[in-house]
Amino acid sequence: MGETKIIYHLDDQETPYLVKLPIAADRVTLADFKNALNKPNYTFFFKSMDDDFG
Repeated sequence: MGETKIIYHLDDQETPYLVKLPIAADRVTLADFKNALNKPNYTFFFKSMDDDFG
C-alpha cells in the first residue's frame, strides 16, 4: 500500500499545510482529499507532482 502527501494552501495564507493519505498517488481521488480535509464548499484547482516532497 502506498502513501500520498498532499500539500495545500487555504485562502490567501502563505503557509502550506500537509495531509498524508494511506492511498497510492495513482489511486487517490479528489474525494479522498476532500474527506481528509473536511472543509465543505471549498474550491479545488489542480494537482501536480512535486519532486521535493515526494
